Amino acid sequence: AADRVDAVRRLVEETACDIVISDDGLQHYALSRDVEIVLIDGERGFGNGRSLPAGPLREPVARLGEVDFIVANGCASGCNEREWVMETVPRAFVNLRTGERVQAADFAASYVHAVAGIGNPGRFFATLRKLGIGADQIALDDHHRFSPGDLAFDDDVPVVMTEKDATKVMWMTRDDLPAQCWYLEIDVTLSERAEAALAECLTTRGIAAERSKTAEAL
Repeated sequence: AADRVDAVRRLVEETACDIVISDDGLQHYALSRDVEIVLIDGERGFGNGRSLPAGPLREPVARLGEVDFIVANGCASGCNEREWVMETVPRAFVNLRTGERVQAADFAASYVHAVAGIGNPGRFFATLRKLGIGADQIALDDHHRFSPGDLAFDDDVPVVMTEKDATKVMWMTRDDLPAQCWYLEIDVTLSERAEAALAECLTTRGIAAERSKTAEAL
């Protein structure tokens, strides 16, 4: 929703939702918030350090002094001493037509059409390389609106995309999708210290209940 405040109001009024996580919500000042978490691309950092449109930032670097938690994706960016590193772990490839789920390490294809309409397609392509999968790399604009033609190739090579992109093609009919059309399911991991720090932050703000000593013992 372009109007984040209206979106949250509808969630609260029409559903049993009691926690809202807003992607790219930092700059939506009309939206009240209990916790602010900044995610930094570990490899690219802050680029030229300038805000849009002169640079990649949606908020000035000075905002880091006001947020609750800073996470660098993939590796340490070195941009802030308070940052925690989050690593992505490929879990499985899921077939969009059949729902078949194959563990990432067991995926049979050695070469694919890799389609990515995300902020940093290179990260997705690098993940495939680490899995030993070669790819015809198709990098699209972030938030790309997919059409059946984007997935049409004159061969039987599997088409692979990110899970985020998969949500953009689920409106298509079965016939619009290649027989071998997959998305890569990933998980993220934080260190035990980072998880503890995040848990403390959420507990302090009243979002997560404080764990009792009995629960910890269990």
